[in-house]
Amino acid sequence: MKQCPNCKKLFSKNQDNFFFCDDCGWFMLNDKNEFQPCDEPKAAPIPEPEKPPVVVAVPVVTEKRETTIVSPQHKHTEITREIDLLFFTLRV
Repeated sequence: MKQCPNCKKLFSKNQDNFFFCDDCGWFMLNDKNEFQPCDEPKAAPIPEPEKPPVVVAVPVVTEKRETTIVSPQHKHTEITREIDLLFFTLRV
């Protein structure tokens, strides 16, 4: 068990290289194996969950016109429309 360098009491809790004394507060164990006072250690940040991809559908309209001349005065136009959907996956 490690003890506080100030009051010589045993540390009541530890977290990695950080140790807590009930009387003196937090200490950090540095590279030279010496204790130095420090602020309370912060927990590692919780990563944000990955956002699901967004799927977008884009309509593409293709139009065909076929004109048939019935007589010099009359024309018949047939319009055909095809609609296709293009899907895109977007990662945000």
